[in-house]
Amino acid sequence: MYYLKEKDRAERDILEAFFKAENERNWEQYRKFLHPKISWELFDKEEDCWYRGYEFILK
Repeated sequence: MYYLKEKDRAERDILEAFFKAENERNWEQYRKFLHPKISWELFDKEEDCWYRGYEFILK
């Protein structure tokens, strides 16, 4: 049986909450995990897109 240390368990709980919010499309909760100046790059065959700031990412 595998036991997590308290710190590891806390980190796992944070990750689970992040993916739960994403999977449930709970954008208000999801936003709490993002830095306000987040950058997100999407690659496409025709063009690459850059998004900066969570107001653009969560549209």
